[in-house]
Amino acid sequence: MTTINRATWTDDDGSGMTGTILNNARLQGDIYDKVDGALATLDGKDASQDTAIAANGPHSILSAQHPDTTPAALVAGDVLYVNATGKLVRLPKGADGSVLGLTAGLPGWTPAGQWVTVAIGSITMSAGTGTWTIGTGTFFYQYATIGKIAFLNIVITGSTTSAATAYVRLTLPAAIVPAAANANYLATIYPGATLTATCASLSNAAGGLLTILPNVAGSGTIPAVTNNLNVNVSLTYALP
Repeated sequence: MTTINRATWTDDDGSGMTGTILNNARLQGDIYDKVDGALATLDGKDASQDTAIAANGPHSILSAQHPDTTPAALVAGDVLYVNATGKLVRLPKGADGSVLGLTAGLPGWTPAGQWVTVAIGSITMSAGTGTWTIGTGTFFYQYATIGKIAFLNIVITGSTTSAATAYVRLTLPAAIVPAAANANYLATIYPGATLTATCASLSNAAGGLLTILPNVAGSGTIPAVTNNLNVNVSLTYALP
């Protein structure tokens, strides 16, 4: 504990008051000592406190110093959005002419009016009975969007159904799940060498499904064929 020297205050003005006064120079030095001690944790020699100071200084909005962000670097054209965990994240800029939209509640870029090819590994082929597979055939699946309109073209040749089935079915890319369920779209199917009038229906449930039925009335069966079922569907419909 610092002892502060005191000087005697004498009654030199006839007021009758006496006492002691603080030595101002010593008091000033003592105050400096106390302030310096209190701020020691912020001293430049304290590395951890230096880090704390830097954390509150200028830094990137997506740096680790923000608890509500996922660290990343920003470049021209990027967009910031809140992800499923409530953190700010970076959406890299899209290609020129692309449109910003929502897929499963999160923003993403979609080519505007350009055809997007869907790989067979990105969708599911199924059947009401047995299985439906591409076999040794070919697979062509494309879509395009303009605003709230989706265009879908599918051509499958030489596919296989393991058993007679009431329908065959494909999943839709998340970007083109329709606004509402629809039925009775025109489609064509060739089981073997025979052309059958068919229809297609769309589901707007999570995941979205395109169901191809064996005739316009939606009844009957698609026969079991090996590497010989051809499907052709072309649809236009509304997006959410």
